[in-house]
Amino acid sequence: MFSSALACEAGNGARSDFQVSVVDNKEQGQSYSTIDSPSDSFSKRTTVSTPEIKTDNRDDVITLYCAGLFGMALTKSGYLREGAACLSLALEGNASAKAFSSLYAYRAAIYEHYKNWDAAIRDYRLCVVNSKQNIMSRLVMESLKTTNIQEYCNGRLIQCLWTRVEQSVKREKYEDAFRDCEAVLELKKDLPANVYYYIAVVAERARQPDLAEYYMKKSTEIDPKQKYALTVLGKMQNRAGKYVDAVNSYKSALKLDPSDIDTANKLVVLYLMLKQASNAANVLERYGARVLEDATLANNMACALMMMGNYTNAYKYASAAVNRNPLRDMYHYNCAIVLYKMSRHAECEEELRKWAMMVDPDAGLADLDAKTNLAAFENASFLLDIRHILMERKRKDIKQDAETIAVKSNIWSGEGRDVLIKSLNGEQGDGD
Repeated sequence: MFSSALACEAGNGARSDFQVSVVDNKEQGQSYSTIDSPSDSFSKRTTVSTPEIKTDNRDDVITLYCAGLFGMALTKSGYLREGAACLSLALEGNASAKAFSSLYAYRAAIYEHYKNWDAAIRDYRLCVVNSKQNIMSRLVMESLKTTNIQEYCNGRLIQCLWTRVEQSVKREKYEDAFRDCEAVLELKKDLPANVYYYIAVVAERARQPDLAEYYMKKSTEIDPKQKYALTVLGKMQNRAGKYVDAVNSYKSALKLDPSDIDTANKLVVLYLMLKQASNAANVLERYGARVLEDATLANNMACALMMMGNYTNAYKYASAAVNRNPLRDMYHYNCAIVLYKMSRHAECEEELRKWAMMVDPDAGLADLDAKTNLAAFENASFLLDIRHILMERKRKDIKQDAETIAVKSNIWSGEGRDVLIKSLNGEQGDGD
């Protein structure tokens, strides 16, 4: 059976599997993916004497015609290799390109049986190119149980191409896979939504972002209820700098599944980047207490409330983020900003020291020297002290893991400042 199982990468490393029927056979009212290839009915026989057909004239149409008939008979009897040899003899004659072109379809079926997809694709294409009626057409069509050899070959060609796409993806040869996807699209435009989704994923991995976005959008247009496709489309648009389009895609995905808090958070981040703090806060408010229970969500809510000037509530969420994940330097930094805005300078200094001990010295200095951060801590007497800590760490190349530091002799408290100073000076503290 020729059904294609497509596997594509889903969120958080999950995989999404689905069956795809690529082509409809209008003549027979069923999908090509449910029609047996003629090779599927071949009985498996292995040995027979290869026929010896001698001719001194490669234009001897009668001899070549007999070779073709003999090849078909051998193939139907299960002697596939011998049948292919006879078919090749008939097709390689000087007069054979058009006279016996229908035999390409028959030989291609044999190649399919042996999973030689390159050869099968080549022969199906040759049959399509030379698909006018010829002296073999009727016999081949009867044997293959079709009334339209070109339509039959197109359908089988699509299946072979799609199989080669899947093999290329498994080998991570995405450029080759995408070329075959484009070949499929040339043969058939009205593909199912999940096939367009898969093509979009392949295009993205083949470094074709514009085409990836185009095919993902087409997938969502065919089936607007694909929540995950809408989320992936939003990611693609975000990476392309199309932030308004990304917002609309995420909103559409949330309409289909309002409980999807991960997509909601992606939308919040976009709103914050667009400086639409009230929209970001409105999205997170729908999830109530869940926001305080998740460090990422709590931090994003704190950022939104800070932008709105609501520092009291911002501190509630910023401190919740720190408590949920005390090893994330960004949370300490944001908490310090809120505390400074509330004129709680001692607590602000403590959070900044925690942050300074976690970040890379170069990154920390750049962060402090950025205009936005200088404005946030304008007139703060302890700013030079924090910069000094960073400079000392950079000079002495002190590289300690944040989790190890957090455990050491209460280093964050006022009582632990002597330990901090000794550490910066390269001395051993009591807790070492």
